[in-house]
This record gives sequence, C-alpha cells and structure tokens, in this order.
Amino acid sequence: MWNDKRGLTIIEVLAAVGIFVLGGLGVFALIQQITSFSQEGADRLTASLLAQEGVEIVKNIRDTNFLKIHKGDSGADWMDGLCDGICHADYASAQLSTSQPIPYLSIDGDGFYQYLSGTETRFKRDIATQLLPSGDLGVTVTVYWVEKGQTKEVIVEARLYNWL
Repeated sequence: MWNDKRGLTIIEVLAAVGIFVLGGLGVFALIQQITSFSQEGADRLTASLLAQEGVEIVKNIRDTNFLKIHKGDSGADWMDGLCDGICHADYASAQLSTSQPIPYLSIDGDGFYQYLSGTETRFKRDIATQLLPSGDLGVTVTVYWVEKGQTKEVIVEARLYNWL
C-alpha cells in the first residue's frame, strides 16, 4: 500500500521553486521601486535647493544695490541688475541675464551649480521678477527637469521689499 520511501516528489519541488521565484521577483520589484523613489526624491530636493538659491541670488543683487545707495552712489537704484520678465543667474552673478534660451545648469567639481563650467545637469532655472503695484518686487523661481519623459518642476515665490 504505502511505500515508506522518504523524499520529495517532482510536484513538491516545482511548487517550492515557484514560491521562491515569485518571492524573489517581488523583492526585486520592490528594490527597483525604492531606487526609483529615492532618485526622484533626490532630484526634487536638489530642485528645491536650486529654487531657493535663485531667490537668494535676487536678494543678494537687491542688497548690493541698497549698499551702493547707502554709500552715496547717486546713480544706483535698488532695481539695478534685476530684469522684468524671465531671466537666469547663478550664485556668482552680479545681475540677472535675459539671454534665451535658458541654459542647463552645470555642476562643477566642488558641487556648485553654475552656467560657465562643469558637467551639464538636467536642471534649468527660470527667475521671473515683477514690480508689484505696492512698489515691492515679486520673485518666482522655477526649476524644472525631465524625468521618465515627464517635465517636473519646483516653484518658489518670494516678495522682496523696497527698504528705501
């Protein structure tokens, strides 16, 4: 009746192998998804920091103009070096540039993003300024990049006041 042979049948072996394969494919898909999310998060963080840097560039230009006025430069205006419309600049810029098209930012060996040297990245940064009816300056910085065929963007807005 019953053979007392101990061992596994071919069906049991195939079932066990199938379970291991399905588990392995699930883990592989999970690792791939986590890697994708972490790259997307890193890009979004980089874009957020580049957008905030754009606002800081405009603040720096405005503050430099205020210092010139404070030191008695009669020809200085608090809006010198700022543009009306869409511009771009990097951290070393003394004024906003209106050249079109907006170039890609490059990253140099020290980790600084700029336009003149370094390895080109996939990020572009638009800095839009607008003189508001109140006399203040509205600043909108948009950093955008293409990821998996879709254009992603981060927008930072600020309002800079005329201290004079």
